[in-house]
Amino acid sequence: MTPVPAASAPVAAIADALAGGDDVRLINPSAGLLAAVVERTHAATTDGVLHLLVSASVRTATEDRFPTAAQLADLSAAGQVTVNVSRDHLEGTLCGGAVVGVVFAQAREWTLLPLDAEPWRDWIDQTWRSVVAGTTTMPLPETGYDHLRSTLAARVSPSVAGHFDQLVRTARRHLPDDAEIDPTAVALLATAYHGGQLAEVTAWGIEAGVASRATFSRVKSQLVETGVIETAPIPQAVGRPRLRLHLRQPIADTDATALIDAARAVIA
Repeated sequence: MTPVPAASAPVAAIADALAGGDDVRLINPSAGLLAAVVERTHAATTDGVLHLLVSASVRTATEDRFPTAAQLADLSAAGQVTVNVSRDHLEGTLCGGAVVGVVFAQAREWTLLPLDAEPWRDWIDQTWRSVVAGTTTMPLPETGYDHLRSTLAARVSPSVAGHFDQLVRTARRHLPDDAEIDPTAVALLATAYHGGQLAEVTAWGIEAGVASRATFSRVKSQLVETGVIETAPIPQAVGRPRLRLHLRQPIADTDATALIDAARAVIA
């Protein structure tokens, strides 16, 4: 394995090790570091296993948070991650296994300072075993991110699913670490970007367990009230007309970051 540089980005170092088929232990990451590592690991093809030991506070901040929890569910189902929760207070963030070092954080920037593999790797491994023995596993959602994305492509359209994915990535990087990204709002925005129907994305959301019909209707109204989207009736031969969603001008011509900013009050 290529040695870790004197100072490096832990997310990239962990991803490289996992891609090479090595296992990595990440002990006591912050919620922000955990989300970044999970996102990078979820998007890559990896043969290694990421073993996570998190604090109770990070579990609380993560277990229902989209998209991190849904991405963890995918990785867990594929045997690519384990998540244990410590009952005890943890100090500092350590990497063990193929990447040995201490992680320091400043705002949303993290730096990995490597430790001499001998004897630190053995010490971290022993610490891991002693702490994990008294931990619980972290509950994860039944529905993973990949399922949401694939069913959105099948139920609405591949282009909407692709834009949903882009908006989720942008929101996670652009919004604060503690922001709770609402998949309902993101799905409605992606649908409006492509001029899709409210009924179709709502049906997807109900079937996938994202939210109820009432929730989709409420969030749609919020996006209309904030001036981000607008609706247009689609005449039907029988019954009430369906609604087609559109982004309002000039928002329709903006990039993903500007769209997230415009809808920030509803998305998070």
